Amino acid sequence: EFGINKGTFWSPSGKLLAFYRMDQTMVTEYPITEIGNIPATARMIRYPMAGGKSHHVTLGVYNTETDKTIFLQTGEPAEQYLTNVAWSPDNLSIYIAVINREQNHLKMNRYNATTGAFEKTLFEEKNDKWVQPMHPMEFVPGHSDQFIWQSEREGYNALYLYKTDGTLIKRLTPVTLESNGYSALVVTELYGIDAKGTYAYIQAVPATSCDREIYSVDLKTATVKLISVSDGGVSTAKFSKDFTQYIHEYSNNVAPRLISIEKNDGSLIGTIHSAPNPLAAYNKCEVKLSTITAADGVTSLWCRTILPAGFDSTKKYP
Repeated sequence: EFGINKGTFWSPSGKLLAFYRMDQTMVTEYPITEIGNIPATARMIRYPMAGGKSHHVTLGVYNTETDKTIFLQTGEPAEQYLTNVAWSPDNLSIYIAVINREQNHLKMNRYNATTGAFEKTLFEEKNDKWVQPMHPMEFVPGHSDQFIWQSEREGYNALYLYKTDGTLIKRLTPVTLESNGYSALVVTELYGIDAKGTYAYIQAVPATSCDREIYSVDLKTATVKLISVSDGGVSTAKFSKDFTQYIHEYSNNVAPRLISIEKNDGSLIGTIHSAPNPLAAYNKCEVKLSTITAADGVTSLWCRTILPAGFDSTKKYP
């Protein structure tokens, strides 16, 4: 939930360790039946039922040099989510996306990593339904006062460039069909930013397609460029540390797997592996991807149609 998959966060220097501390003493117990025992036994866990008390979470910072721990002053109410934890490059601040229990109000807060004191709310996000941040901020190399934030605030998961004082510099990826011809993109992966802080590299899905491709994003001009060369399907990337080249792994309905090494502009360096289609000689079903209009008469939904081998669309079938 909210992209939380671990409970410890090392500072860039490696001398400070931020960690979650969860207190469940106020949460009601719930029985889990262990049917492997004869007779079955009940194992009690803490489970926050709807409307009941939820656990309280705080974020501590342990100093490996002084052997001391401080806790961030994240305030009330205690029943809140502390998510998307990120350290500043200078090790002095910790940024946390604080979300209310209703999950419809986010505050991006900065805290002093030495004293634990709250310093500033950089920005807020609200939604009648919910907010769901899934990724911590990504600082721009060479620009310690700038970071990239991912958000669905405008309908599609997009990248936003911020200053650490909370000023929004610009949105980096399109969320509508814009005048420059860029289609709206759903960002599915931020691979990282090059050492000069010039380009970010992402995986994204065009709103007019269901193909996943690799793009570069110019942080100065917000220009998005397609760099993966494919014939539809899914492309994933593993970039080198300096982001000058990447391993491109690709597949679609007829290509099981193609792995190549490419430069960060998409030009081919060499092919590592090309798997033949094991079903090429078979009389197989045809898979088509198309769109249908939803009940509102506006929204287009992607659907997959599987047509039997030898299907003739001009004929009528019982």
